Amino acid sequence: MKRKTRILTAATLTTILGFSGLTSVVRGATPLGGADVPFVLIALDTSGSMEYLDGTESAVPTCDALGTLKNRWALTMEALTGSFPPFNCTLDDRSSPPNREDYGYPIPHVVYQLQGQQAPNGLLDNIAGIAHVALMTFDNHYGTELTAAGGWSYGPKVVAATPGLGEINLGARNLAAQKNVAAGGSFTGGGLVPFFNPANPTELVPISKVEDAVRNRIPHDGTPIAPLLMDIKEYFANDPSLQPLNPVTGVGDPYYSCRQRDVILITDGIPSMGEGDGYPLSPKAAAMLHASHPMGIRTFVVGFSLSPDLDPQALEVLDAIAKAGDPGNPNAHAYLANNQAQLVLALTQVIGKITEGIKSRTIPVFTGNTGNDTDAEFVFLSGYGNSPFNTIDMRGFLEQRVFRCTDDCKPSNSVMPGVCDDSLMISNKVNDQSEPAPVVALIDGVSEPLNELNANITPEKLGIPTPTASEPLLNLLPTNDWVTEGTQELSTDALVGTEEEIKETYKEQLIDLILGNPDSRRAKTRMGAIRTGNPTVIGRPAYMGDVIPSYTLFRKAQANRPTVLFAPTNTGELMAFRVDRPESMDEGDYGNHIWSVIPGLLVPRLQELADKTVFLLDGTPVVRDIRMLRTESQADPTVEVANWKSILMVGYGEGGRGFTALNVTDPTKPKFMWEITHLGRCAKNTTADTCATFNEGEFNNDIAENDFCHLGRATSKPILANVYLTEFDSLGPQERAVAVFGGGSFEESDNVAEATPCGTSTVFNEADIGKSFYVVDLATGRRIVEFRKGNGNVIGEDKLIYDITGSPACYNTSVSSVMTRCFVGDAGGQLWRIDLSTGDPSSWTMTMFHDAYAALPDVPRSPITNAPTLAVQPYTGRLVLIYGTGYGNYVSNATNDQAIYSLTEMVTLDSDGSIDPDAGVTAKVNWQLLFDDGTMLVGTPVVFDEVAYFTTYRPNPADFCSLEEDAAKLWGLDFYRSDADPADPDAIGNPLGALDVDGDPTTADTVESLDLGGLVPSGVFVVQMPVCNGEIPVSSDGMDGTEAAGADGGNSGGGGTMPVLSVQFQGKLGAPPPVPGDNMAEGGGIPTYMKKLRRPRMMVQPLAWTMVYD
Repeated sequence: MKRKTRILTAATLTTILGFSGLTSVVRGATPLGGADVPFVLIALDTSGSMEYLDGTESAVPTCDALGTLKNRWALTMEALTGSFPPFNCTLDDRSSPPNREDYGYPIPHVVYQLQGQQAPNGLLDNIAGIAHVALMTFDNHYGTELTAAGGWSYGPKVVAATPGLGEINLGARNLAAQKNVAAGGSFTGGGLVPFFNPANPTELVPISKVEDAVRNRIPHDGTPIAPLLMDIKEYFANDPSLQPLNPVTGVGDPYYSCRQRDVILITDGIPSMGEGDGYPLSPKAAAMLHASHPMGIRTFVVGFSLSPDLDPQALEVLDAIAKAGDPGNPNAHAYLANNQAQLVLALTQVIGKITEGIKSRTIPVFTGNTGNDTDAEFVFLSGYGNSPFNTIDMRGFLEQRVFRCTDDCKPSNSVMPGVCDDSLMISNKVNDQSEPAPVVALIDGVSEPLNELNANITPEKLGIPTPTASEPLLNLLPTNDWVTEGTQELSTDALVGTEEEIKETYKEQLIDLILGNPDSRRAKTRMGAIRTGNPTVIGRPAYMGDVIPSYTLFRKAQANRPTVLFAPTNTGELMAFRVDRPESMDEGDYGNHIWSVIPGLLVPRLQELADKTVFLLDGTPVVRDIRMLRTESQADPTVEVANWKSILMVGYGEGGRGFTALNVTDPTKPKFMWEITHLGRCAKNTTADTCATFNEGEFNNDIAENDFCHLGRATSKPILANVYLTEFDSLGPQERAVAVFGGGSFEESDNVAEATPCGTSTVFNEADIGKSFYVVDLATGRRIVEFRKGNGNVIGEDKLIYDITGSPACYNTSVSSVMTRCFVGDAGGQLWRIDLSTGDPSSWTMTMFHDAYAALPDVPRSPITNAPTLAVQPYTGRLVLIYGTGYGNYVSNATNDQAIYSLTEMVTLDSDGSIDPDAGVTAKVNWQLLFDDGTMLVGTPVVFDEVAYFTTYRPNPADFCSLEEDAAKLWGLDFYRSDADPADPDAIGNPLGALDVDGDPTTADTVESLDLGGLVPSGVFVVQMPVCNGEIPVSSDGMDGTEAAGADGGNSGGGGTMPVLSVQFQGKLGAPPPVPGDNMAEGGGIPTYMKKLRRPRMMVQPLAWTMVYD
């Protein structure tokens, strides 16, 4: 115990970071079930009246030239699964075959024949990543059989009070229910879609399966709401996957006692079956459901196409269900919708209520480019939450913390600066700027100012649909004095006028909404939500010595460049903020929003913000100073300096299938360079300062360099670097700047129809979307190489069965170096090697380098999300990789085994110095950590001074909501050495502990790991913190990439530095780590563990600085 205390008190535990004034900031979410990702079960009315047109009692579409309209079911289906393309419809009179479930039902079934794919803009598309979803529809057959004869009964049977009925079973359908009427069968679909796959209870069912079940359901018969609620109670109470986690089988919800569970009931009428007839009344059933779980299972009610004049009883009953289903909410009520727009609005409001709260899934960003001699360091924190005024809009949080050496900031007797009290909530400033920042939308490559007066911003460009009686465009302005009252009453009134007038008014209101103009819903929440895309900072170019004359000229030309932070937001905007504080700047201008750019692919989706919660731009921007081209003819530095640029590239993450590149050499005036999407490439035309369409001239999709039809959602964070080419653009041998990235993710629910315009040289295969790796010309976005099955450049392509969702790491990417190979992980835990070493792209190859699960039993696989960490082995020059499986910075539910590896790249050469084609390149495992107890890697490892630092977290296997004191660990291992027998080249040893407890190299107190307590870490960072000499930072020795003070005038970067290891935790979930003497703050403070490191014994290679910021 004494040693444990010694380890923990050797470092400093302090609260230096936190959202000012915000409480209960829970960082992190989990693809497989974090406590902040609720279970939401959609209870969907599939009674026969859903075949009627909205607002009517008995009319159905006639499906002739005058009556191809959408009924209630189609409008609901669209709201949930996405907008229909053009369609026809036919009427099915339910007369064949005679054994069909709905045989003879008097209301005909309307069959919609879609002429294409639905748009991916339904509620279910947008809820992915926010909530886990299940589906139940009506069993409205009194029979008790588990087959079609009993309506596919689920849950226990009851004895009806009605004489003669006997035992009955109504409510929900079971898993076996299916649809085959279209094939001449008898089944009408609607089977239970559970949260977890019954065949593998640790695997979540994808959203696409819920969407398919909705599309395949045929409505018929009555409305058994009370029985349905009782069956939902049965499902939550008895399904093994929803019970507390069983540590033996790995089945169950590890967050059982703290995960929210909710039900959304969507219905068009009052209960008509089972009500008080063997079942309780519906309000009583909702109350019983709520009381069946310690957290309470709430029931939200959405009434669709109800008329108060026709059925006041229905409104009263639905309100009673909503109040009983949420007893802790005095304002609980049923949401009512009479058309599709109101239905979408109501459902979005419900989802907003379910997911309300402040969260953060990003990591802190550091910079020493402060612009003055007093501020030593800035750190930026970001997050998101619901609008305080309504439940549709999201808002972002962006805070700037300031570190100084003054006595009122730094801890006493500390040589490091401390955080000051005058932090700045930049996200609040956006609302208060006297001059709003310009916002531009990229339309056909032209930066169009987004404002109501710009005639080029048309309703069609914004994707605004044509209004109809059943699908109107609603007034987007709140109907009350919400500034005074504190909450907004959202309008359910349709805009009136001619079609052109309505669309123009809607366009103006939509633009006001996006810009947060006065009177709009977002007037006081202008900052969009920052979810998984991490902000990025650019300052003045780093000092690298004077070995590259042209770079020196570039650096000096940009010596006074302002520091700008770029943040991706759910509104589709890449927002830029000026964050340095030069002496000449007025204090009121600190942190000003200076511009926003909306990528072209996202512009038509802006209209979704009107009535949905969507995350349009969700990728992390990457920015780099890079030489775009180097040829022998450019040896003159005064000529070559023009080729140095600062390039920003951002992927759309889960928000879309594309990337945009901007020239931010002057970060206050961005210049559009290109956009690549699954539809093609858009770039500056060689003959005009605009962008041609994708099928004209040099942009024709028949040319392979414009073809990205197999690109998935852009979740891979790109690398910007230089490659050597023997020939490109008829320029001969050259070093050219490129971007490399993985193909991203793809699900069945994604819009395949838009993915099909491939070039004539490409055979489109939906199964290949995302299973690719790209190299593109950074100057133009032209595709240089696509590694994919069938292209002849993937060795062992039979193993390419998982999406390339990870981010790459490449060697060598330092300034003026040439990149020769990259490594990237896929969604199945495989690590791929991309060989770019020759000057001929046609000879480049991609090979599976290492399988993380080769050493593990046959267990469910986890992805490799983060980029592997690369470092060079001393003396041999061999490349070493540190990587692990898992979900990046988020904690999974730990039912999968996880692994962390140190690998050495082994290259076998022929006598002529070329790579041996038989032996080739292999991965030697130096050491491995295999975890089957729920331990998982969190964040990306960092290699510093030959030590690999990383954090792990091991949840309580019985209950993740109950934290254990030793759950989090900080590891420090020799990055490639192990205790294996050096005489056995194939031996895999145990790693060697290299975590120096006291920082003194003369004491032998290195360990493998130390306990950090019970909080979840966000990963480890090595940060160059300035060193204080009184109230002023001392001179730098250049270790952090800055020159000594006075070399180019002023500090402007913090001056002297000290390497500090920092571990940020994911919010205050419970008791603080058991560290004696800690000063962990209550409330909004986010605890951070900090430990000073010794300076390296040798010059650190830039490649090892994977997580060093600025």
